[in-house]
Amino acid sequence: MKHPVAGASPARRRLLAGAVGLVAAPLLPHGAKAGAEPRLAAAPAPPALDARPDAQRHRLALVLSGGCTRAFAHVGVIKVLEAEGIAPDLVLGSSAGSIVGALCAAGLSAARLEAATRSLSWDLFQRFSLSRLGFYSLEPLRGFVNRETGRRAIERFPTRFAAVATDLQTGALALLDRGEPGLAVQAASSVPGIVQPTRIGERTYIDGSIATPVPVKTARALGAEVVVAVNVSFPPAEAQIRDALDVVMQAFTIANANLTRAELADADAVIAPRLPPDDMNLANTLALIAAGERAAREALPAIRAALAKVRAARTVGDRS
Repeated sequence: MKHPVAGASPARRRLLAGAVGLVAAPLLPHGAKAGAEPRLAAAPAPPALDARPDAQRHRLALVLSGGCTRAFAHVGVIKVLEAEGIAPDLVLGSSAGSIVGALCAAGLSAARLEAATRSLSWDLFQRFSLSRLGFYSLEPLRGFVNRETGRRAIERFPTRFAAVATDLQTGALALLDRGEPGLAVQAASSVPGIVQPTRIGERTYIDGSIATPVPVKTARALGAEVVVAVNVSFPPAEAQIRDALDVVMQAFTIANANLTRAELADADAVIAPRLPPDDMNLANTLALIAAGERAAREALPAIRAALAKVRAARTVGDRS
């Protein structure tokens, strides 16, 4: 069965992706099976962000936005950072960004991420499962993330990681930073109206892009001194408005863009890849990765300058 967006016109597919940061096809090798997987213990529902005492300071945070298959550009960014010896101390991902972010924080190399993108189909991460609350289940995605991260709890990752989801009842941002990574990513990627919401403990979650498409302010709240934000959200200006549904989807896209703009204002460096026009086509995966690489190289001077500023401030502090 095709993904519900795949059958729409290119313009409508891009609108849908931009509206809610629609989950990207995960980096699942062709032929992988989504059978029953052993589960880690589910994390309890997280407390509010402002209730978290966090004395740890993170020098560099990498923040990855949602954006459906556009999130493959994140892999290109990670390739460049890895090649330049720039390693994040904290990785945050909203929606599709949580998929790439979880694998990165778990220690997968950029080469391994890229290799896994070369043969993909929509059927490799979703399962049709009609219910009152959605058409698809992301259980295959959950199993994939758990396998690729070695079935470790998030708190055992070598790099601190959090997936950002939205509480369906309150609309509050939910920071999923412990317990089972597959479940956290599933919650952060549960596109409302298409994918069934995800239950964790007593709370129900939907796509993180509803609360924050690119969680820069969250990274600051967690102690990040330098924030590098990668924005692959669909820009409203590129939409084609032809009918009433397009108008509705464009309204969501505009709201998403406004949230994104407010978050990016607090970043030290913003990487915004120039992506191919038909970016919902899985055949464009390598072009999306290449676009991420180009944008990351352009941002290197800003990233290095921000890191140098932090080092200088710490040196002065140590001397005083």
